[in-house]
Amino acid sequence: MKKYILVFLLLVAFQKGFSQKGLLPPRMTTAQRNAIANPAEGLLIFNTTTKCLENWNATVWTSRCGGPTFNINCGSATHYGTLMAGTTASGVSSLIPYTGGNGISHNGQTVNSTGITGLTAKLNAGNFANGNGTLIYNITGTPSGAGTAYFAINIGGKTCSLTRVVNSSSNPPPPDLTNSCSGAKIGVYRTGSSFNYSIKGTPVTAYYEQNNGFVMGLSMENCGITISNPITTGVSPTNTLRIKFSKSVANLKVRSVGDCSTDGISKMKYTFKRNGSIVYSTLTFSNIGCSNKYTSSSSAGAITVQPVSGINCNNNGKIGGIYNLGGVWFDEVYIESSNGNFWGGHPNSVDFCIGDVL
Repeated sequence: MKKYILVFLLLVAFQKGFSQKGLLPPRMTTAQRNAIANPAEGLLIFNTTTKCLENWNATVWTSRCGGPTFNINCGSATHYGTLMAGTTASGVSSLIPYTGGNGISHNGQTVNSTGITGLTAKLNAGNFANGNGTLIYNITGTPSGAGTAYFAINIGGKTCSLTRVVNSSSNPPPPDLTNSCSGAKIGVYRTGSSFNYSIKGTPVTAYYEQNNGFVMGLSMENCGITISNPITTGVSPTNTLRIKFSKSVANLKVRSVGDCSTDGISKMKYTFKRNGSIVYSTLTFSNIGCSNKYTSSSSAGAITVQPVSGINCNNNGKIGGIYNLGGVWFDEVYIESSNGNFWGGHPNSVDFCIGDVL
């Protein structure tokens, strides 16, 4: 009984004292507050630097001074550096703006990426500005692939999702010599026109700066290759086609079929550029139902491919094959076709496929 009476008297005394003097939390400067090694969740202090009541919410010190509401905006982040699939990030960061800062400190944040994994975004410990400011998240690691990496940002009691695009590897992928187009089949359009393609889910615009003599022909099948609406040469001795792409692309696959006659064989010369400079492609050939009946040569960055003509042909005078011009990223291709005589009845037709985009 005495124990309960004692507790009751203490409560009465506390209530009386509180009603006369109020609650006086610990008083300290910002530097003294930051020197607390492991503040307990819910710790309340009066900051003599900011003249505000502050409490520790287990993540950051929050102010009770009022003013603008603190908020962060991942959608307006400024991004620096480029992320490439399979390449270690270097010099990559994102600056997330915020409003309503109150000058208090935070412990920073480290968050791993989802979607495309292998990346870490780190915000170093520091202080919010008074008013508006930015939070710098440095991004390190090696992304697992191409696509979108997501970071769950959680700072100052606010959350948002930071996204970063991870591009395809800076090294062009190996050529695809299968009898199919896994990228985008490139058509032929008039000079001055443009057309939108989707290469493995990435939109790319092709600008047809020049088309002199390339036309769409009839469906053909030779040596196990079927080409619907093939690109063919006209009656002009030399036909040209120049295409510029809105993004860097790689692996131009050419499927070719035709009659092996001296007047129906076309030489196809390819020149690739990136940012206005010639880039040097490699050529890989694959036979589809025919023995190798092509010769190739390189000069000044251009590659010329020509089927072997005349008596050297077999398979009932038919030729056919697939070759890939790869090994580099390019944003422009200039194609010259000569010796073709489609309208003479001996067509040599091709179609084009772009396999990859950066």
